[in-house]
Amino acid sequence: MKPIIGITSATGWEHNREFSKASHYYADSVAMAGGIPLFIPIIHDIEMAEDYLKKIDGLLLSGGDEDVQPHHYGECPLHGLNNICPDRDLWEFALFKAAVALDKPILGICRGCQIINVGMGGSLYQDIFQQCPNAGEHYPKNTQMHHLYHSVDIESGSLLDKLFGSKLMVNSFHNMAIKKHPPCLKVTARSTEGVVEAIESSSHKFLVGVQWHPEALTKHHPYFINLFKAHVTACNDNKASFVDKKLSCMEPQSLT
Repeated sequence: MKPIIGITSATGWEHNREFSKASHYYADSVAMAGGIPLFIPIIHDIEMAEDYLKKIDGLLLSGGDEDVQPHHYGECPLHGLNNICPDRDLWEFALFKAAVALDKPILGICRGCQIINVGMGGSLYQDIFQQCPNAGEHYPKNTQMHHLYHSVDIESGSLLDKLFGSKLMVNSFHNMAIKKHPPCLKVTARSTEGVVEAIESSSHKFLVGVQWHPEALTKHHPYFINLFKAHVTACNDNKASFVDKKLSCMEPQSLT
């Protein structure tokens, strides 16, 4: 059976009512890579996070318009911070914590990459245009999601290097970025001017975060499906390993 990939949802507002929303780009890319996409709504009961993780084979932390609240990494809000959603922050950190505890493969995209970094003890630039004088444009206006916008340099020997090579053109829609990363994570891609564009963990089966939006590129630039295939493959391997372990723990049936 294909692995089930849980995809987090963003927050929407209509007529003063809050709801969960999701982009079909994520579902399409996961399906193209051989997984079964399953959107996870924002739940206020964070105790349910572990229940969700026990039902899925991997977690995809999606992007969105909401910035991660600065108090999660010990800072006060600065001018330039965009929309926030405290409920989404708490829910996604709970899902991430449960996924790490259960060693489920995790892929973070844009905001999801930032959730991984903060969840492991790192911090963020709240607004790179204000805090990083040398940063180029990372949030172009009037640009389609599938348009390639700037290049990133990829660390040799990383998973991304194996998937895409040493240099890659990507799209870009973010005002926040990784400031400090914890020792357990390694920066594996940067923009030309030095903004962190990807992180990986060497101590987990699959823990990767990218700052760009590959889900919006898979249709027009098919090679970006490689990242989703790598995630789905890790989920398949993890699932097979779990089944083997479960079978090995079963008592042999008596033949009499």
